[in-house]
Amino acid sequence: DLSKKLEDRAYVFGLLNYDNYSETNENEDTVSFVNANIKLVVMDYFRKYGVIYKTLRNNRMQLILNKEIFNSLLKDRFSILNTIRKEAKKSDLDITLSIAFTMGRDDIVELDNECQNLLELVQTRGGDQVVVKEKDREPVFYGGASEAKERQSRVKVRVMANTIKSLVKEASNVIIVGHQMAD
Repeated sequence: DLSKKLEDRAYVFGLLNYDNYSETNENEDTVSFVNANIKLVVMDYFRKYGVIYKTLRNNRMQLILNKEIFNSLLKDRFSILNTIRKEAKKSDLDITLSIAFTMGRDDIVELDNECQNLLELVQTRGGDQVVVKEKDREPVFYGGASEAKERQSRVKVRVMANTIKSLVKEASNVIIVGHQMAD
């Protein structure tokens, strides 16, 4: 029982990003709509589950919860993704959510760093999804129902290159296969 209680109370860190938020800053009415109809829905969703959230920037929130609360979100299948997609579509906006959760570490700084890396990873995959990473396990992705948009930049290419580099360094065996007519 004690072991189960400790596991349920373990920290889970999360980062949430409003995809394409910067494109809404062009129009005051659009920003007001996003703040009233999108952000409030997100805050209500997390408040309902008991998640602590803090706004870091206009387009990013930090989420702090425990494993028990996370399991409730997982059971809900992160329905907030669909809710926000539908709300944004009503006003012909391209706002979606990218969310990263990490857990299984005692070091809070490690949780935070890993969470930032995971958020960058989910955004390079097109956003509109949740990625979950437990210590010593592969990331698991949920969602991603909207069409991916091309959002490459030098920063994202560098982030992807660093991610691939770290995966190769951590791997015990790497096989690189090419083909004659390279893309």
